[in-house]
Parts: sequence; C-alpha cells; structure tokens
Amino acid sequence: MCKSIKSVLILAVLAIIVLASLSTSQAQTCNKLPFNGGPDNMRDDLDYYYIITGGKFPTGNVPNGDNASGGTIRFLTDDPGWEYPIDLWQKDDWFTQNAGFALTLKSKTVTLYDNNGIEDGSYGDYYNGPATMPTLYGLYRGFSMSNNWDWIYASYFKLTTPTTFDTIIGYFDGDGYYGGFDPYSPYIRYRVNIWSSLAPVGNSYMPANTGSFSGDVFASDCALGSFSVSPTGVDRIRPDNSHDPIWRLTLKLQNPVTLLPGVYFFSHDASVVTAASAPPSSRMCNGTYSGNFRGNIEVSDGQFCAFSGGSVTGNIKLHDGGTLILNGANVGGNVQVDGGNELSIESSSIEGNVEIHNMPFGPGLNQICNTTVDGNLQFHNNETAVRIGGFPAGSCLGNQIGGNLQIMNNFAPVEVGFNTIKNNLQCQNNTAITGGGNTGKHKQDQCATF
Repeated sequence: MCKSIKSVLILAVLAIIVLASLSTSQAQTCNKLPFNGGPDNMRDDLDYYYIITGGKFPTGNVPNGDNASGGTIRFLTDDPGWEYPIDLWQKDDWFTQNAGFALTLKSKTVTLYDNNGIEDGSYGDYYNGPATMPTLYGLYRGFSMSNNWDWIYASYFKLTTPTTFDTIIGYFDGDGYYGGFDPYSPYIRYRVNIWSSLAPVGNSYMPANTGSFSGDVFASDCALGSFSVSPTGVDRIRPDNSHDPIWRLTLKLQNPVTLLPGVYFFSHDASVVTAASAPPSSRMCNGTYSGNFRGNIEVSDGQFCAFSGGSVTGNIKLHDGGTLILNGANVGGNVQVDGGNELSIESSSIEGNVEIHNMPFGPGLNQICNTTVDGNLQFHNNETAVRIGGFPAGSCLGNQIGGNLQIMNNFAPVEVGFNTIKNNLQCQNNTAITGGGNTGKHKQDQCATF
C-alpha cells in the first residue's frame, strides 16, 4: 500500500496547528484499545502522525520491505472506510531498501538494536532523496493513529540473542502531513507495542492477532514508563531540497523488558485524547482536562496531568515522576514543583508564585512560555533543561512576571528570553545559561547582559 497510499491518505484537513518545541511524557493506563468495527474521532485538526522507516539490516536483508522477499511492513485498520479488510493484519509492499520502521533498543546508554543509524549518524544517504523517484525509499512514511481514522503500521524485527532493554525509540515526521502536527499537544497520547510472530510461510511473517491495537508481547498502555519527544537533528531531504525533520519518540521503562531470540513486530502510534471536564479529586489528576477544579491538586509519580484551558482555584504541586502541562489554563494559587518529571506551562496565568526545584536530568526540554505569573518565578537546583521564554526568539514567547525571576544553581542548559519582569532578574551559579531581550528593574550576575 505504501506505493499508492500517498494518493488516498486523508485529504480533508481543516486546520493547521503551530508547532511547539518541548518534550512531553504520559502516564500509563491499561487500555488496550479493542476493535469496535468503525472509525474513532476522525479528527483532522491535529494533523496526522507518520512514522519513519530505517534502512539498516542488523540481521540480514531478507526479508525486506518488498513483499517478494516475504515483506517486513504490515498494517492494521478498524475503519471500513479505508476499503481494506478490518481487524486483521495485512501485508504492505514497500522497497527492498526498507528494513522496517526505524527502531532503536537501548539498555541505559548501550544500543542493543538499531535498524536506522539515526542516533550514531550511520544512516548514509537513506533519507536523502535524489531526483529520481525509484530511489526515494527513505522518504516514504506510514500513517499510524490507532483511534483517529484507526490505522497503524508495524514492522518485522529479529533478535538473535536474549535482549534486555529499558528504552524503546521510534521515529516520526515532526511536521505531520500538512506541517501542523504538534508533538507536544495535550490531545495526543503516544503508544508503543510489540507483537509476536505467527509461524512463517517461507520468509513471510505476520504479527499475532490480539483483537485490539495492542501487542501481545509488550503494550506501553500496560507498562510503567515515561514518554518524551525530541528532534533528532536529522532531516529527510526531498528532491527539491526541502527538508522534513525526523523526531524521536522515546519510551523509558521503569522495569526492563527481556525478549528471547525470535521474530517480532514493532509499532508506535499516536492516539487522540478527549479532554474530561476536571479531575475527580485533588490527587487524581491523571489525564487531559478542560474544565474548572475547585481546590488544590497534587500530581505524583506516574501521573500525567494536563489542563488545556480550564482552571484550578488553588495550588498545584508536582512531585517526583509526575508530569504537568498547562496550556491556556488559570491557576488561582501557586505552582510548586519538587522533583517532577516534566513541566510545560504555556499561554496560562498563575495568580501566585511558580517555584521549580530539584527536577532530575531527563531527555526533554521543559518550558514556561507566554505566561503571566503574578508573583515570583524561581528555578533552582535543577538538572533538567528549561526555556523561560526562548532565546533566540522563537515559538516559546516571553513571560510577564509580577515579582522577581530567580534562576540559581542549575546544572543543565537554561534559556531566558524576552521576559517582562516587574522587579529583578537574578541568575547565579548556573552551569549553562543564555538569554536576551529581558526587561526588569535590575538584571544581575549571570543575567546582567540579558
């Protein structure tokens, strides 16, 4: 289907969303997305999630993407509108140069499986499209959204030894189909799945059928872990020299997984989250919300708390391992972070202080953008990168701060740009800090020229 799908994939997009530029994570709940025989959501406003292939063959180049070799690319749909059989895996015919969808498995920092070369730069010219159509194999991509037009891709991979990993990385087109996919959207929830293989016919393998969009070997919806997204710095280059950025989807597992030698099928996709009105209680903010919550909220380990619009009348506390996303929200009290996993506050208003302390090292870049803080904003003793207004100017707009902005004793890169500060900007003992365009009564120490 790859050779013809470009002409049929969803042509009815209604809106384009401006891309953000910071990482996200999500808590895991065990929802295996069983088939229901029809399309879900059918949203075009989020743009679409497309996954990227790899061109390296760590265990031999048969089978490969061409079905004449047995094939490595498979798809699954629950939407009859695609006019393919539903709820059963189907073969898709790609190219001999396609190993499968790009996959990297790691144990801590050690790479155990790599069919793409994106992380170490060994991909060669696979993603660079020359001017002749038959060799554009690295530019093709696969639509993969399990509950939005209900179609996912998976691909073959083979392990020759027992493999224990704690990190799974897939790769996707950061721009989507029309240039409007937002990797950090609170309405997107990422999924990673691994299926066992049925007995082969020659070199032709098929994934096991599970009655759902979830794998029988591994399903991220039923595992403890944290997702993040980030640009790889590698582009797919078209014949006209236009570029498409390749992003990575990283799943870090709380508990390592061991796979025995054998053939498996790997998939990742984006599902659509429908916002609920408000959390059911102060300690159960685990989802995406758009309504008003009266009282205080605490976000704990493994919880993903997102407000897209809406409000919290009291304080929000973010603890170790939790994730907090505020987009267009109002907080009547303080936002207090002590060791949280990830944080994004954008286009919001905080009527108290924002205090961010002791966040651990992580792959993502946290942000506070285009937000009004009536009190002080403190970012102290953190090991994770942050943008408090972007510098140089970009998608992370500066903030309005009614008190002081204090950035002290941080060990990862900090950007502080184009903030309007009623009192003082104070920066001391930060390992790496850049900035500019800020206004305030006094700009001191490391920020004296910012």
